[in-house]
Amino acid sequence: MPIHSGEEMVGWHPPYGELQSDAFWSVFVKIKCECGAVIPDQTDNLSFKGYVFGDKDWFNFWDIVDEAIENPPAVETKEQTAMRIRRSEKTRMAWECFQCGRLYMDDSQSQLVQYVPINGKYNKILDR
Repeated sequence: MPIHSGEEMVGWHPPYGELQSDAFWSVFVKIKCECGAVIPDQTDNLSFKGYVFGDKDWFNFWDIVDEAIENPPAVETKEQTAMRIRRSEKTRMAWECFQCGRLYMDDSQSQLVQYVPINGKYNKILDR
């Protein structure tokens, strides 16, 4: 599934925890939906973008948070601890097409997979 950067095609990006720099995020990202719509990802707080935790990862993430609160490392600052927890996050990004409702998620190989809703419409499933 193609992801566009400006007018140029670019490859899919690694999951958040594997990023070594913010260089990728300085590029304007768009997903070209099968219906023809373009799903932009250019800022925060998007109603059609979300992060998905698997059940095993959800509980592991909260174990890491609990450990950081209950037994904070003496050698880390609060900022370092917060960044370590963010890097441990095992989420997958998801985007919902606001035209046809297709849900796009990155898989374990950082490739986009799409899911098509039976009703064929935008359901705002990532916007609570």
